[in-house]
Amino acid sequence: MESLKEIVTSDPNLKVFPSGKGKNYVATYKGFFYTYHRDGLEKTTFRCGERLKGCKGRIHLSESRKSVVDDSQAQESCHTHGPDPSRCNAKLLMSKVKSSATNSREATTSVLAVHLQAVPSSSLGVLPSMKCMKRTIQRTRQAAQIHPIVATTRSEIPDLSGRFLTIDGGDFLKIDVTISSPNERVLVFSTNKNLDWLQASHHWFCDGTFKSSPSLFDQLIVIHGLRLDGNKVTCFPLVCILAPNRLQRTYYRIFTELKSLQPGLAPISIMTDFETGLRNAFVKAFPQVTLRGCWFHFRQCNVKHIQGDPELKELVSTDPDWALELRKLIALSFVPKEQVVAAFDEVESSRPFVDNSEVLERYMDYFNNTWIGGFDRRGNRKPPLFSIESWNCYESVIQGLPKTNNYCEGFNSAFSSMLSAHHPTLDRFVQDETS
Repeated sequence: MESLKEIVTSDPNLKVFPSGKGKNYVATYKGFFYTYHRDGLEKTTFRCGERLKGCKGRIHLSESRKSVVDDSQAQESCHTHGPDPSRCNAKLLMSKVKSSATNSREATTSVLAVHLQAVPSSSLGVLPSMKCMKRTIQRTRQAAQIHPIVATTRSEIPDLSGRFLTIDGGDFLKIDVTISSPNERVLVFSTNKNLDWLQASHHWFCDGTFKSSPSLFDQLIVIHGLRLDGNKVTCFPLVCILAPNRLQRTYYRIFTELKSLQPGLAPISIMTDFETGLRNAFVKAFPQVTLRGCWFHFRQCNVKHIQGDPELKELVSTDPDWALELRKLIALSFVPKEQVVAAFDEVESSRPFVDNSEVLERYMDYFNNTWIGGFDRRGNRKPPLFSIESWNCYESVIQGLPKTNNYCEGFNSAFSSMLSAHHPTLDRFVQDETS
């Protein structure tokens, strides 16, 4: 039997939600609490919750239970007692707490914390004790037979349909597919509202993390959408992906599933790190997109290469002036893209680089082949591993767009801290993700 959910009404004074036992609806209206009585031809009758004490107050709702049919039947004069808004708020809170206990995997204290934030201070005194509310959540979950997912491989993960829901009852698990074998399981989490935001966002930011990914999956990929409000730039995490591997075909299948789920997705630009498979999959799925590389990752790639060369590392560590000269190569990302090659040639032919050509040989070969494009036997410049457009930040700065994926990195760090554990269980991962 499908569980009842709170009804969204057209009157802010009217709240209609499941009863404590979840078998029927109750209502609150202008400070009075009502229980279901009977259905009529075009209306539903609710009786005052104090009827056992002799109160004959009642209320008539529309067939959909979204509005009051005859407000005169719900006036204070019909009751033998005054309104009690605090009690009404407490009843509504406990209904929401039970719904969250059934539909989410958040910890007991987390469920209470989320809902208690919205309770007026005047209603706190009529609530059950914290101990009683915690026991209510635990009993509700036991009755619903909510058990943790037990699996040692991805192929053993059971059918997850309807298991992961948001607080408002919507499906949080949007995509659950296998690529070529049951062990290549992909899970994609989002909400309808988030997907609409992603469609409205022209600029995406994508980053992967490994520590926060459940142990059954290789990595967590998060897609953020950008919002521009004047000079204010805000990024929101909108889609979370649990991927079984880092193969291009896996990424491409994920993005095609996303396009099927939300056909209007058409980003203008996507910023990622320099993972070739991920970038190729984005271009294949969204041919019109401009890929932008994260300047932080561009710098990190170069610094890592410099630190991995003992002679070059020694030169940079002992000579600050030379370290400044070397940073000119990284600064090429802020030169207009059509001028990058000429600027690189100018730096490469400068006196500091010529005088240290032997020490620089390995690094310059790397920079040339990876970011600029080396020369073939005929002296023609070959395409680099990553195009200049992919790591150049000039246009991003001019347009006021972020030049790094710091928004994503910040989210990954905060989410990892929230989990307080590397490679959590799938249940724990989702309960913290929804919160």
